[in-house]
Amino acid sequence: MPEGQPKVVRAAYIVAFTYAGLSSLSVILGPSISLFGAAICLIGGLGIRSGRTWSAYGFALYLAAQTLAGIAILSAGETSTSTVEVVAAVILALPLLTLSILAGRRLSKIDESRGAFWPWLVLAGLTTVPLVFWRVWAIPTGAMEDTLLIGDRIIATRHRGLHPAFGSVVVFRSPQDPSTVVVKRVIGLPGDRIKIVNKRVFRNGTVLDEPYAKHTTSFTDSFRDNFPSEPTVNFSPRWAAALKENSVNGELVVPLDDYFTLGDNRDNSLDSRYFGFVPSGDILGEPILVLYSERQVAEPGRPKTAQIEWGLVRWDRFLKRL
Repeated sequence: MPEGQPKVVRAAYIVAFTYAGLSSLSVILGPSISLFGAAICLIGGLGIRSGRTWSAYGFALYLAAQTLAGIAILSAGETSTSTVEVVAAVILALPLLTLSILAGRRLSKIDESRGAFWPWLVLAGLTTVPLVFWRVWAIPTGAMEDTLLIGDRIIATRHRGLHPAFGSVVVFRSPQDPSTVVVKRVIGLPGDRIKIVNKRVFRNGTVLDEPYAKHTTSFTDSFRDNFPSEPTVNFSPRWAAALKENSVNGELVVPLDDYFTLGDNRDNSLDSRYFGFVPSGDILGEPILVLYSERQVAEPGRPKTAQIEWGLVRWDRFLKRL
């Protein structure tokens, strides 16, 4: 530890090194993005320790950008398995952000080396701007197999109120539970007439050619496989009324500004057949690629974890376009 440095400067780089160490340790149990965060904290701490004013200010800029991005995610009301991690990251960043600003002010007064600011500006932009336009979501069920698998982490555009094209895959709030995010395929656009006969989907009187659709059961469910028809399950009174109101001559007519969605795994999907139409205002975006994927292993006594197990990673799905 250099002699004679102000206490706030020493505190700033010690805390930065501590964060870097903790992030590095978490890589053993956590995702590799923790290693990237550890590297940034280490670089910032080294710059502050060397007395570079712009390292302190630049590191503060990076932390501020990440904090604002995290707050934007939370204020948008988007929920996922990473929400707690976002909250924790924002809370942990604030003390280091404050210390870095104070360290920069102190270093500027004692005429220390200024260093370069532009690398931090570029870093803050490259690591924050994507968070404004894209979001990572985890796939927890097999409802979209084989297009999306359990354990896929997908990158989706952020586009509230999107008007998707027929056949596109979309991310949206579940009509059953707005706190839950769902991924399905758009089968019916506003004004379309939809019906399913013996598992074959008809749109506006024409049977669809669906190479993405998957059927995994041999038995027939009268409601699931011949839709719309008399329900065989209980669902919300709202959807029951809407289903009756919008069924005309054995077809379901999609209302204006609403969409009808199905999972690609047709025999094992909770979709618009069961929860109803999807309003355009609830659509959050469209998946563009699989960031990475991890096989899920169910073993007695094996704890569930959101962390990466490298031996289970499906490398053939890494950065796969959708």
